[in-house]
Parts: sequence; C-alpha cells; structure tokens
Amino acid sequence: MGNSDQHVAAMLFFSGDKAKFAGWKDLFKGHLVALSTALVVNELQDNRQKLVARVTDKELIDHALQEAFIDQQSS
Repeated sequence: MGNSDQHVAAMLFFSGDKAKFAGWKDLFKGHLVALSTALVVNELQDNRQKLVARVTDKELIDHALQEAFIDQQSS
C-alpha cells in the first residue's frame, strides 16, 4: 500500500451511527463494482487474457464487452 492508501485507511472508523455507516458502505460497494467493471472493460478492449481463461473467439469477446458495458452503465 502506498503512503496515501495508508492515510485513507487510517481515517476509517466506526462512529457508532448506523445510518452513516450504511450509507458509506453502499457507496463503497458501488465504487468497488464500478472499478471491477472498468477492469473487465479495459481487459476486453485490449484483447488481453480474461481473469479465468483466455477467450480467442471474437464473438465471445464482443459479447463479454457488451455485458461489461451494460454493467458499467447500470452502476
């Protein structure tokens, strides 16, 4: 972790207010979903290896890219 990451992690604490925690948790989960979807889009656009297996069929790559774009737009 970089220095700025350590600073952000040091600021995380639970204040005891469940409403604030729930709102923060939802925002954080949404941010992580957006990051992982963006990673999938970048990998597919660059025609690099998928996280599980390499896809060589162009139609499968195009289909996966369309699914990633749909996920990205919905989040």
